[in-house]
Amino acid sequence: MNPLNILDDGFGGVRMAVSSHRLKAGSRPDGIGEPGGVYDGAFRDDYEYASGLGDLDECNGMRVDGVYGYYITDAYPYVLSCLQGTPDRSFNK
Repeated sequence: MNPLNILDDGFGGVRMAVSSHRLKAGSRPDGIGEPGGVYDGAFRDDYEYASGLGDLDECNGMRVDGVYGYYITDAYPYVLSCLQGTPDRSFNK
């Protein structure tokens, strides 16, 4: 994993990895137990994953040189939002 969230830009430089999540359009449900209002980023459910929008998958990770890693980004979800694959057995107690 690249802990600095830096990718080769293909032109001899570097750039930050980009999330594939975006703010939903429209308004939230406003029934009983629902917050109502417009999707403005105040809630986790205000965002949706859009495959191919950025560099990262739905968990805010990607594979580089055959190694999968999670990235910290400047935009939602900022850190990993789910887990991919199966944890190594060394994580078991």
